[in-house]
Amino acid sequence: METVWVGVGAIGLALLILTFVADTFELDLPGTDAGIPGEAIAGFLTSAGIIGYLMTSTGIASAVTVPVAVGAGVGMGAVTVALVRFFISTPTDATPTRSDFVGAIGKVVTPISVGGMGEVVMRRHGQPWKVAAQASDDTDEVIAAGTQVVVVQALSETRVIVTPADL
Repeated sequence: METVWVGVGAIGLALLILTFVADTFELDLPGTDAGIPGEAIAGFLTSAGIIGYLMTSTGIASAVTVPVAVGAGVGMGAVTVALVRFFISTPTDATPTRSDFVGAIGKVVTPISVGGMGEVVMRRHGQPWKVAAQASDDTDEVIAAGTQVVVVQALSETRVIVTPADL
């Protein structure tokens, strides 16, 4: 009987990995518009398999093991669905776009030669953001590392045009 419980747990674990890698799925319930999420099935099978194996290996009778393992499976299936729904619905910050950079203050980390490229680090949403930078047309000298600059134009999310800041 232990082999059966190990198999049930292994199938559940494989389904759980599949739902994370290949996206979720639902088991349709006949005659309804409802379905059981794949995460719930995976959580149920994994938990039931583990509990069933542990109880069987300690010599507890099948008459006790099966209902306890099924109950544990139902509980874990519900917890799994709740956790997956929570993590899927967690909001994230917007991805920075070009317009977010115009007017931003940065610091040159790789000198920007006249007509050439360098690198600037800015803070966007509290995080350092390093981008390729070139000097604006009205800049006629090298912008040294450590110089504070202002972004006057964003050519892309990773390339900007800067001018020295007058701070």
